[in-house]
Amino acid sequence: MTLQPPYRPTTANMIGQHITKAMRKVGLNATAYWLRHTYAQNLLEAGASIFEIKEMLGHDNIESTQRYLHVHTQLMRQVLFDETI
Repeated sequence: MTLQPPYRPTTANMIGQHITKAMRKVGLNATAYWLRHTYAQNLLEAGASIFEIKEMLGHDNIESTQRYLHVHTQLMRQVLFDETI
């Protein structure tokens, strides 16, 4: 619930805005998306499968998870297809 009237459920967008505001307050130029992206990348680098990452991020489909992992395509191919980089 929001803290000020009119009281209503908090949305994911509102939480993202609060996270971004808090990060900027401590001098980090980052967003809630950046945190989720970093979490996904760290899971991938630690050896989690894309399907495990999908579940941990709460995605309904694998395509959403792939968007979070687009930066490390080579590492994702290594994890998915056991390719040597």
